[in-house]
Amino acid sequence: MCVMSDYVKTSSPFFYEDFFTSLQDGILVADNDLKVILFNQAMEEISGISSSQVIGRPLNHVLKFNSYINNLLVKSLHTGKSYCDLECEFYKGSSRSPFIVSLVVVPFINRNGDINGSIASIRDINRLKELEKDDQMSKRLSSVRELAAGMAHEIKNPLSGIKGAAQLLRYELSDDKLKEYTDVIIKEIVRVNDIVEGLMNLTRVRSPRFELTNIYPILDEIISLEQGTSKGKKIKFHKYYDPSIPPIMADSDRLSQLFLNLIRNAVEAVSKDGEIIITTKVFSDYLLGNKDKKSSRTMLIEIKDNGHGIDKEIMKKLFTPFVTTKKKGSGLGLAISHRIVEEHKGRIKIVSEEPQRGTIIQVFIPINQE
Repeated sequence: MCVMSDYVKTSSPFFYEDFFTSLQDGILVADNDLKVILFNQAMEEISGISSSQVIGRPLNHVLKFNSYINNLLVKSLHTGKSYCDLECEFYKGSSRSPFIVSLVVVPFINRNGDINGSIASIRDINRLKELEKDDQMSKRLSSVRELAAGMAHEIKNPLSGIKGAAQLLRYELSDDKLKEYTDVIIKEIVRVNDIVEGLMNLTRVRSPRFELTNIYPILDEIISLEQGTSKGKKIKFHKYYDPSIPPIMADSDRLSQLFLNLIRNAVEAVSKDGEIIITTKVFSDYLLGNKDKKSSRTMLIEIKDNGHGIDKEIMKKLFTPFVTTKKKGSGLGLAISHRIVEEHKGRIKIVSEEPQRGTIIQVFIPINQE
């Protein structure tokens, strides 16, 4: 009978190299002199650094942007302590935007019990954290929708009565000055009614009508529309479409509403000579939101503008009705957009790291709806 130890003895000398290459967790091993002696493929992907650039180099040079992990490796070497199930930020190169990783640091102990170095096991869990945020947001929006549904129905009926009364009053008045006041009343009622209609659209339940849909005519039609109605702005649209994207199963009307909201937001955010870049691509990923976490071919539509960006405090509340950066906005557009993406079993992500540096909106939609 061949046990694992027998296999290792008789197998290729590259057994350990193949073993560490096969691991999905990043593995970094430092020796007693705190020099890197192992840096597997997953670690290369997490850090963005090739193993040939780090093997034999001092640990603090390799982790100069990740001092927390460096310090734990040093402590583990000197004390023999293990540090398990930690979460920390990981900086890829000199990037200002870290992502969250799960971290385990243990001493590297040989058969005689001597400490020969220290080992770090690092897993990128940023996507998992994003999933958790998406789930929390979905639950929050669900509660908001229930509240909005009740409000919309309670407000709409008396609103119609007020509008009718104002119109009758205007008809009876002979004083032009007083008529102006009733015109203001009617105008504001129409504006409130539009908000109520938006709330009702947010809460109105209709099952998506999935059919084979080509995303490009939808995007092109919206771009053409926005170029013609951008109120004096000379906006440049740049399109980078992936020709390999096939027609997808989707509700074309809902997607039109979704991308009209998002592209119009980008148009309103940029200056009169602004630029908007629309990119599409296909990749395989764990489609976020699927409970079974099955790998699925996913379409990404990215809308990037060079506008004023979004304030950090607003970013925390995005997709919530009545949270908006627009002076006359209701904040319902993004809430409705989130619901449409949810209906297509996808997810939407907005990145706006610095003021005046623009915004990136990413919409992920599975190519095959199951």
